[in-house]
Amino acid sequence: MTDKTIAAVEPLLAVLRLHESADDYGAVWGGIKSQDHPPRPLVELTVGQVLDWQDSIDRRYNSEAAGAYQILEDTLRGLYREAGVPLTARYDRATQDRLALGLLRRRGLDDFLAGRMALEAFALSLAKEWASLPVPHDVQVKGRTVRAGQSYYAGDGLNKAHASIDEVMTALRQIRAAPQPDPKDPVTSRIDTSLKEATKVLGGAGTGYGGARVIDSAPPWALDAAWGLGLFLAAALGLLVLARVLKVVWK
Repeated sequence: MTDKTIAAVEPLLAVLRLHESADDYGAVWGGIKSQDHPPRPLVELTVGQVLDWQDSIDRRYNSEAAGAYQILEDTLRGLYREAGVPLTARYDRATQDRLALGLLRRRGLDDFLAGRMALEAFALSLAKEWASLPVPHDVQVKGRTVRAGQSYYAGDGLNKAHASIDEVMTALRQIRAAPQPDPKDPVTSRIDTSLKEATKVLGGAGTGYGGARVIDSAPPWALDAAWGLGLFLAAALGLLVLARVLKVVWK
C-alpha cells in the first residue's frame, strides 16, 4: 500500500525534489563546507548514520538538511519510526520517498485526498514544511505579512520559495484526481467490518482460566447463544474466503 501511495503522489514529490534539491537524493544543504560533507554518499549511509552525521555538524551550521527532500535532523529523528523505516535502512531513494510520504501525511495528505481539507489549506500546510514551496495567499507569520508566492519563512535570511503557486496547485490537483490505491470492493469491506465487530463481542468473554469459569457458570441458554455466534462467525469467514476467491477468479 505504501509503495502504491508513493506512486500516486509522485507529481507532488517531483515538485518537492526539483525545488528542494534539484532532484538529487544525495544532496546536502548548500551552505555546508565540503570538509563537513558525509564520509560517503548519502544514499550509501543508513538512516542511523545520516542522523549521526547531522548531529556532528549541527552546532556549526544553520541547517543540516539531507537528501532529495532536504529533511532536517530534528525532523528525521521524529519521523523514521512513524514512516515505518528502521535505523538500519539505507538512506536511498526508496527510504527517502517513504520519509517524504510520512511528512505529507503529517501535513494533511489523507484528509486532502479524502476531500476533508481544501486545496489552499493543504498548500499552506506544505509550505510550512518545505521552505521552497510558496504560500498560496497572503498570511501573517509572527507579526509580519508573507505575500502569496513567497516562502512561509521569507525574511529569515536563509529561505525563499522556488516553486510557483501554479506549479504546486497543478500537482495537488493531479494527485487528488488520481484513483485511490487499492480500494476494497464493497462486499469484502462489509464482511471485514462484520468480522471485526464479531471479534469485539467475543473479546469480552475472556480467555484462559477466567474464560473457563465463565463457561462453567453460564446458563444453558447462554451456551446455546455462544454456539450460535460461533456458527455465524464460521459462516462469515467462509463468505469472506469465497468473496476473495471469486474476486481473484473474475479479474
